[in-house]
Amino acid sequence: MEAIVLITLLLVYFVPTVMAWGKRCQNSVLMLNLFLGWTIIGWIIALIWSLNKDAQPVKIINQPSPQKQTSVDQLTRLAELRDKGVLSQEEFEGQKNKILNS
Repeated sequence: MEAIVLITLLLVYFVPTVMAWGKRCQNSVLMLNLFLGWTIIGWIIALIWSLNKDAQPVKIINQPSPQKQTSVDQLTRLAELRDKGVLSQEEFEGQKNKILNS
């Protein structure tokens, strides 16, 4: 009789894990259920997590890399930064020489 009660309690305890079976988060729910399920809050969180819909897979789209800026574009941008006061005249000249010498 005690074995039946123990098995029943274990089945109830791992309901969130069983419900999460086949989902992407099953291992996480198992760990939460296993280690924090003994707290009522941990068990409820595991249950709610197991009831949530699967997260949509992330789609990675390869974007073409932006075209490399020409020397003129880079110098124009540097001049704008110098005019705004972001770059000093010395910094501007140093960067300009790097661009022109590359």
